[in-house]
Amino acid sequence: MDNYTPTNAQHRQQLIIEVAQARNENANDVHIKYLTFGHLFDNDVAHTAAMTYVRSGKACLAAEGIKSLVFRSGKMLYIRYIEQSSERCIIEVKRTDFPSDVPAQRFEYSFEDAIRAGNSNQLNYKKIPSAMLTARCFVKMARDYFSDVVAGYYSVDEMMDNENMNDHERAQIAAQSL
Repeated sequence: MDNYTPTNAQHRQQLIIEVAQARNENANDVHIKYLTFGHLFDNDVAHTAAMTYVRSGKACLAAEGIKSLVFRSGKMLYIRYIEQSSERCIIEVKRTDFPSDVPAQRFEYSFEDAIRAGNSNQLNYKKIPSAMLTARCFVKMARDYFSDVVAGYYSVDEMMDNENMNDHERAQIAAQSL
């Protein structure tokens, strides 16, 4: 099946079950994700399921989901990754809807920021620090500079920061979110 956009309620339920089975997820969780975020992903059940999570009964976006929303908004003129390392990520970005004389904005998320946030001991920060810092930097940039696009939507990383879970579970979710 190529098209995962439902044509009616019965078709939607069929697609939710099909996508849940393909992704080895609970159909109720896929339904919550679709109801919460489906409109942001052209009502495509499969795309919505891939870009979102359900944590503690609440739908949230994967880091890639937030990135997708920003790119799809058409409000980003350009993005430049100044540095991506295990020490820091620095992003420079400019909006299309700001006056041309407004300079590009820079955003940084460093390993020191992860330490201050209490995240540095998490397994993924030890295994793939560059990817984790890049994801956090992008989410920070999206929240600060594209708040009109992502306002009110939380990333799965932000949700996990407020939950007690073991390193293995956190690492699995965070890695899938990248």
